[in-house]
Amino acid sequence: MIAATPEILARRKEKDSQKKARIERDRAAMKYRGLITIDYTHSNDNQYQKLLAALIQTGWVYLETSALLIESDLPTILHSLELITRQCQDGGVLSALTIQVQGSKDFAGISYRGAKNHPHAVRDILTKPLPKPKLG
Repeated sequence: MIAATPEILARRKEKDSQKKARIERDRAAMKYRGLITIDYTHSNDNQYQKLLAALIQTGWVYLETSALLIESDLPTILHSLELITRQCQDGGVLSALTIQVQGSKDFAGISYRGAKNHPHAVRDILTKPLPKPKLG
């Protein structure tokens, strides 16, 4: 095994430093959207309300029964997961919990190159017959 020279070690350290700096820049530019749906069978209303109140207090927007949305930074969203972890069992018999987090530098979206290959995609798809289910 050949020992790394001081020059090689210095280059590795510089590359690592550059990579960490790039990651931090990218992380700082990211925005996050989160969606939570949570539902209970036989809910304990007081404890369920406490969970929803805690999520709202941390920036989540109550959309409708069982659904909340947030646009924030990742640490805020991860903190919310901690709140759910600590409280969800006290809200009743948990029947559904969905958590989706999407990160992007720009939620306006980016161009999808494949779209120009199918200028009439909606029309073409709507002319297809619906699949017939196989019964019993």
